[in-house]
Amino acid sequence: MDYRISDIDLESIYRAHVLIDRQLRKQGCGYLTFGKETQQDVLNNMREQVGVGGHHIGTTRMSQEPSEGVVDADCRVHGVPNLFIASSSVFPTSSQANPTLTIVAFAVRIASYITQNVQTL
Repeated sequence: MDYRISDIDLESIYRAHVLIDRQLRKQGCGYLTFGKETQQDVLNNMREQVGVGGHHIGTTRMSQEPSEGVVDADCRVHGVPNLFIASSSVFPTSSQANPTLTIVAFAVRIASYITQNVQTL
């Protein structure tokens, strides 16, 4: 796997943290800090960390059309009525981190779907 992160990815992550910090301070419930590092120092540190905490996402991408991905909106493999995938591999795009709760939500949704449709699968 050739995993690369672009400058815009890093800047988006940094900006997201700045916005979260702003909202935490506004609500009076906390704050985020990068210490005394400059923005460039933080971006350089993030670049060094890439691959350490990354989540491989999108290898069985969700799409409406089989030509554009592997699974449909129900996480069912296109053309295979009884095969579902509940993992971050179905994400068409990635957020900053921590996909676990979304994966759990997919699993619960798939289990519910299978329970309701077991006779037709």
